[in-house]
Amino acid sequence: MKRFLFALLAFLTVLLPCLAAFAADNDIFIASGEADMGTSEVTVFSPSAFDLNAQKRYTEEQVNRAVRLALGDFSFLDTDDEFREAETAFGDEETGEGDRAQGFDISAQKLYTEEQLDRAIALALERASNGARASWTYLPGYIVYSQANEDNSGPACVQAALKYINGSAPAQSAVAGACGTNSNGTPLKNMQAYLNGSQTRTLYHFDRDSGIGVFTYRLYMGVAVVDAPPIVGLSFSEEEGWYYTASSHFMSVYGAMSDYERFALADPYVGYAQSELSGVGWSYAMSGTQVFNAYDEANMGFIY
Repeated sequence: MKRFLFALLAFLTVLLPCLAAFAADNDIFIASGEADMGTSEVTVFSPSAFDLNAQKRYTEEQVNRAVRLALGDFSFLDTDDEFREAETAFGDEETGEGDRAQGFDISAQKLYTEEQLDRAIALALERASNGARASWTYLPGYIVYSQANEDNSGPACVQAALKYINGSAPAQSAVAGACGTNSNGTPLKNMQAYLNGSQTRTLYHFDRDSGIGVFTYRLYMGVAVVDAPPIVGLSFSEEEGWYYTASSHFMSVYGAMSDYERFALADPYVGYAQSELSGVGWSYAMSGTQVFNAYDEANMGFIY
């Protein structure tokens, strides 16, 4: 009996530190309470929004690589028919003073979740099975909010984005106040920061320098892969095929053709009481070239 008790004590002496280490390594915290498991409480740590340690994130380049592999394109890989040994080096060898790489900057590039990566692969495979036939992809049930006044196109777009992502949205006046809207409009980076602080499903990224190819591709990715509406700063005129003329305006994108040739725009100004655009749809399709030219002319950027 004594041997059994000594063995049990030794076992517990080893087990308890291991359990403590496991709890620490897995972010499990045991609250204070009675020793009886029926009365103690266990709380599992819940990560905050955009905690990159909480889930794997993929860069745009990695998403593109995954799509190409899914489609059977291996041309970008270093392949060989025979086994190839890796080069060797001793750990204490000098490697030179080369430049040290900077840390991973989440503001420098768009990051995608694993779910969004899977969406990209599924869409690529579906497109391939259809013989690359162009088709529309939409954000289902997307709602266009009219702007409350002539300066509120940005807050109206943010309100609509949050309604789609979260299922609910703050009052437009609250969005405008938080984003610093004034008679000059709303800074797009304020809208980006507000969106990123108000939902946990996607991380909006700002861009102002893209050419037409990257611009239209990212609008499509925003709708089809990220499943969240891009918001674009635009400047356009009736002479260019738009319903009206505006020197500085925001619209959100809720639909895109898979060949990037046409995009569905949600226009908050059409529903504005003083717009004088009665009978015109609050949402309509424009060509990729028209949208890009208006974006390029405005030089305000877009978030996606």
